[in-house]
Amino acid sequence: MNDGRDNDGKLTIGWLDYWNLLPMRLELQRVWGKELRLVCGTPRHINRRLLAHEVAIAPASSVCLLSNLQLDMALPLGLACDGRVQSVYLGFNAGQQELYQAIVARNATLARLCREAVSAYGHDLRGLARAIRMQAATSSSPMPLPLFKLSPHSATSNALLHVFYQLWFGEENYRYFAEHVPYEHDAQVQLLIGNEALQATARFTETLDLGKMWKDVTGLPFVFAVWQAHTPLSETWRHRLLHAAALAAARMRVEPSDYLAQVDNCGAVDLADYWQHVYYTLRGRELKSLYLFLNLSRLLTAQHEADESISTRLVRWEEQASYAY
Repeated sequence: MNDGRDNDGKLTIGWLDYWNLLPMRLELQRVWGKELRLVCGTPRHINRRLLAHEVAIAPASSVCLLSNLQLDMALPLGLACDGRVQSVYLGFNAGQQELYQAIVARNATLARLCREAVSAYGHDLRGLARAIRMQAATSSSPMPLPLFKLSPHSATSNALLHVFYQLWFGEENYRYFAEHVPYEHDAQVQLLIGNEALQATARFTETLDLGKMWKDVTGLPFVFAVWQAHTPLSETWRHRLLHAAALAAARMRVEPSDYLAQVDNCGAVDLADYWQHVYYTLRGRELKSLYLFLNLSRLLTAQHEADESISTRLVRWEEQASYAY
């Protein structure tokens, strides 16, 4: 089995080929480019390459920590936003204003009910996840069953939309949605991610940013990707990745011109502004949010409820989150 290293000893890294990680990629290549090889693609593509041991490490979809038990967090880095992310949203076309307003109102109701629970449950994230679902069930109101078109490139964003769908529209409607996962049909509402999302906002009359929706309900940032691996990373590469992430995070906010000069075909997208909304280092609030999201995702299927190995991992991660405060 390939351990993710080439015959020449270079470290192979799976890389999301989106503008959100461009600053970190440029910093890595600038200093250590001769010692690594990048395999680029969409989140789903990179997730598959990591699972197949074709790369040693990758900023893989955070939901992979739940669905792929052979993977674990390699270091406290990923891709996060604390509110509006801009590159993950639901796009609404003309004639969907009523549905848009209904979701906005429903999310505001959830926010009022759930923010108190976030404070009350502290580090008991499994209990918090159950409390949020219960609040959603007891405060539900009749809403039309919409058709959402998921992203063929995403794993975490699709999983987050699954969580929101159950909270917005109730268990019965969610079951129908989950059994008829739409990717190709002409749906009422479309989920877009990445560069495509940043370039497509003008196509829609309204958009709902999922990063903002999550922050409104939980008061927490959202973690879209986490650096994951099958085996522990060497201390040398651990230091390099942490250093590149810190350097990129600082420069893309204060002086992004060097990064912008290496971007082609971004059109009217304001990447300097976009890079103000994403970051890489995962600390206490990010870890708490990550584990809350994983617990909410886990509750959507009976299989995850009964899986002892997943339960054990979630307990361990919840303990790690408590130490990060």
